[in-house]
Amino acid sequence: MKHVSHLILALAISAMACAQDHPLVGSPAEIVDSPASFASLAASVDREVEARIAKGDHDDLAAEKLLLGIRVHLALLSHDDERALAAAARIRELQTDPADQAYAGLTTQAMVASRGPDGLISPQVFRDDFARRLRQLPMTPAMRAGLVRQRERMAATTAEAIRAEAKALAERMGPRGTCTLVEADQIIRMRHRLVDLVPLKGAFLEALDAAIAARPSA
Repeated sequence: MKHVSHLILALAISAMACAQDHPLVGSPAEIVDSPASFASLAASVDREVEARIAKGDHDDLAAEKLLLGIRVHLALLSHDDERALAAAARIRELQTDPADQAYAGLTTQAMVASRGPDGLISPQVFRDDFARRLRQLPMTPAMRAGLVRQRERMAATTAEAIRAEAKALAERMGPRGTCTLVEADQIIRMRHRLVDLVPLKGAFLEALDAAIAARPSA
């Protein structure tokens, strides 16, 4: 999925009426690592997101994508897989670039398909399922370029980098006891990457490498 800058997202959300702040139980750096503290933030954000989606309370595409992205990440973190799939499907519909649309939702689909009865995702099962989905994507240079971007993002995804990002956000926010929806989105994304993606990193890169190698560069 193409990342929209937080500035654009902030402008989109600022246009929403009745925006609310969300209580923080600790700093963003602490919340990213604490299931209990994160659960408190997630419950507050989830209420706002679901209310806004239900009312169609967004003014443009960027704002709708933000709300849906939050829904996907919260649903994956809570193992509400049907809700995650539905939100990912809607995000896919909203993509305007053909390569982005083809790729959108594949990670979510592979994660859901690979989740066992215990709630855990097997890296090996994920790798095979994700690789199968990637093989079905267009065999074009544009698709290859999109996959290369996805690989670069995943290669940079480490627990250390995520915690450093959370610490930097905490420093920018200062000692506030609340956060905006855009700031909450950043915290939720960090938690998602730390909990859901870091354990799958090797499988993710292996599948992407094969998909990239199979496509022409020009």
